[in-house]
Amino acid sequence: MNSLDLFSNVVSILPLVIIVLGLFGNCTCFLIFRLNRQFSKVPSMVFLSFVAIFDTLSLFEWNLNHFLGPNFGIRLEFQNLFNCKFFVFLQVYSLQVSALLLSIMCIDRYVTISSIPGSIYSRMPFSTVKNSTQTTSFNGSLQTSFRIIRRKEKCYWYTENFRFYPTIDHPVFKQNKEMFGEKKKFEPIMTLPSSIAFGFFSEKIRKNKGVNFVFSLLDTLAFMFHSTLFFNCFVTNAKFRQYCFESIGSTTYGNLV
Repeated sequence: MNSLDLFSNVVSILPLVIIVLGLFGNCTCFLIFRLNRQFSKVPSMVFLSFVAIFDTLSLFEWNLNHFLGPNFGIRLEFQNLFNCKFFVFLQVYSLQVSALLLSIMCIDRYVTISSIPGSIYSRMPFSTVKNSTQTTSFNGSLQTSFRIIRRKEKCYWYTENFRFYPTIDHPVFKQNKEMFGEKKKFEPIMTLPSSIAFGFFSEKIRKNKGVNFVFSLLDTLAFMFHSTLFFNCFVTNAKFRQYCFESIGSTTYGNLV
């Protein structure tokens, strides 16, 4: 086994770590945001609770493929027609919804801070929902084939490929983050390379089996964003961090008693 094969094997294990990390963190965030009164009435936390759901759904298909492909020669969408129809759709749909929710959350926060009743800003959320629908319709109209046919060599969802679909929300999200003067650009930096590679260069990279691990490595970087919501909230939100410390403290005290 040469060094490239060894590195590829190590990279193929990382998606499983991402799945476990995301399941724990995102499910914990959802339960805290929805069941705790301190957070359940905060609009941004409501958004993030739904982001946690769709981020969790997005973790499985591609990550499992990156693990099963190199180690067992299996891809989920090639197993049967249901997998071809369902799992690939769920993957693309969950990522798109997560990006839209984050974009709308940024605009919602901006409106809350800046709007005056009756001003143009008070109508921005409705405009955002409308524009999101138009964007989805535009992306769909670009496709030349809507057949979903499962063959051994190709699942026809991939021929549609939604080339603009995975990338459209990155500039929207970045623009709305900068409305707040936010300088951190973790979301575009972590997820855009994978979106570009998959959307525009997937066939070229897949033909060279020696560098297939590039997809896995880029997706691992991208899905770290979708699997670390708990840690992001813990680091950036003082109330969330305090709640976690208090919960751990009360649990420890209860065990000692």
